Amino acid sequence: MAETCFPIKVAHGHLLDLIDRGVDTIFLPSVINMPLSHPSLDRSFACPYVQAFPYAIKSAIDFKSHGVKVLSPVIHFGWARKNMEQALAKMCRDLGKEEDEVLQAIEKAQAAQDSF
Repeated sequence: MAETCFPIKVAHGHLLDLIDRGVDTIFLPSVINMPLSHPSLDRSFACPYVQAFPYAIKSAIDFKSHGVKVLSPVIHFGWARKNMEQALAKMCRDLGKEEDEVLQAIEKAQAAQDSF
């Protein structure tokens, strides 16, 4: 098996640090694709390690034994926005949030991203 890249290795340590600090819920989405960044591109995928990280990390860290809930929606930034909204709304319903709250949060997040 090929060795993972440095950012994936660092992510393992970051998650362990969050657990050590007492975090009880971690948002760890599976990001599949990204918006197109150049007109010559017809698609833009995240690295396979990034796509699979939420699943692979569970074989390395036993989150349940630490009392940590991991939220891992599948996110397609490169698809229609409605797909992302549906994935996040489903996750947030499980957290007791209303869809309107989720849509407002997505709108704020998109404005922050656009200004960046």
